[in-house]
Amino acid sequence: MDDIPETYAIESIEQVRAMADELRIRIVDQLTLQPMTVTQVGEALGIAPNKAHYHVRELERVGLVRLVETREKGGILEKYYRAVAKNFQVPDELLNTSSPDELIAAVNEFIQVVNAGLLAAMRREMQQGTHGEEVIGMSTAAFWATNEEAKALDRQINALFEPYLKQRGVAGERERRIAHYSYTVSAPSGERAAAGPAGEPELKPKRRMVVVAGAVGYSRAELEKVVANNEQLDIRVFGFCTFADDIPASLVERAIARFRLRGQLHASDAVRAVLQLKEKA
Repeated sequence: MDDIPETYAIESIEQVRAMADELRIRIVDQLTLQPMTVTQVGEALGIAPNKAHYHVRELERVGLVRLVETREKGGILEKYYRAVAKNFQVPDELLNTSSPDELIAAVNEFIQVVNAGLLAAMRREMQQGTHGEEVIGMSTAAFWATNEEAKALDRQINALFEPYLKQRGVAGERERRIAHYSYTVSAPSGERAAAGPAGEPELKPKRRMVVVAGAVGYSRAELEKVVANNEQLDIRVFGFCTFADDIPASLVERAIARFRLRGQLHASDAVRAVLQLKEKA
């Protein structure tokens, strides 16, 4: 029951989308270490059992988490779940067979989750007056390597974190997260980047002004319709604004050009992070 594969190849865009959530990433991290019940997952992450149950079931539904054992304790069945592997990777086959828009949207959702976590940590540090005391690192670097060398470097970077993947019980130990992206900046010599259909310039979305005094709410279907109509919203709200919990940050990025709010906002952390950037647009 304790043995799981080293790597799992993501099989669908739905699985990528399922992982585009900070809490689900943390749940999978816990379940790569050992089998746990939903209650144990909730206790480890400090979340309510019903919330842990929902996210574990969603991860199980898409095949990233599986039920590995059922035990009876005091007349109650305890179900133990485990991640399907220690690490996850998106294979070239999935990249080649998925539509570009769908794949980019899924990856963008994941990136927005990472960004939202970073911004939340910075906001918390500033609000608590501990600016500079916490370790928040941001860096970027260009390097030259072959495809095989780049893959080897990724493996080396992942190996550096192996000793720290489990709690050790040392003083000052806290859960931390690092995001590592690696991508090719330029096309290989002699190759040209793929272009759109000849003679079909990309149409700039039409901007539509929305001014609300009171309360307004947006659903995923409403924002998807905005994008389908090649529009972007310029929103100004005086009052209360809500975005449904199932709206991905990537959809907000595409549907909203500008956002101004004088009042209260209800939205997921990832959507909030995008809207903060839209306030400066």
